Amino acid sequence: MKNVVGYSTHNGKCLCGDSLELLTQIEDNSINLVITSPPFALQRKKEYGNEAQSEYVDWLCKFGSLVYSKLKTDGSFVIDIGGAYEKGQPSYSLYQFRTLIKFCDEIGFHLAQPFYWHNPSALPAPIEWVNKRKMRAKTSVNTVWWLSKNPFCKADVTQVLTP
Repeated sequence: MKNVVGYSTHNGKCLCGDSLELLTQIEDNSINLVITSPPFALQRKKEYGNEAQSEYVDWLCKFGSLVYSKLKTDGSFVIDIGGAYEKGQPSYSLYQFRTLIKFCDEIGFHLAQPFYWHNPSALPAPIEWVNKRKMRAKTSVNTVWWLSKNPFCKADVTQVLTP
């Protein structure tokens, strides 16, 4: 593969690069697991690149469709998507939920399980509604979805249990 930086072990590979380019170079039905945290649909453009909320769902679903085709029948797709507010108002955006629904209804994923990552050290945001006007509480939770190609995906939680 060209433009790949990463590593390989007897358990698998870690590939780093433009995911849309790298995935096209991988054989269909050959991956067990894809884990990602894509750029969120924030209101301000970031240097690393992020899509506007109005474009985000379709943008991320192009990636999701490609992931779906590369996953094995029992493969999983784990994705961390943070929330955002609607532009100019203290209303929480539904973009992440619209993305999930499109992943399942149109691409064919199954929601194996949602997880919620609590980050108590997250910066208070959005500044306008949390710090200035004090109308909303600080957002400190990201949604992490475990999606699968079929409801009976490869999984064994006994490997991560703790006493």
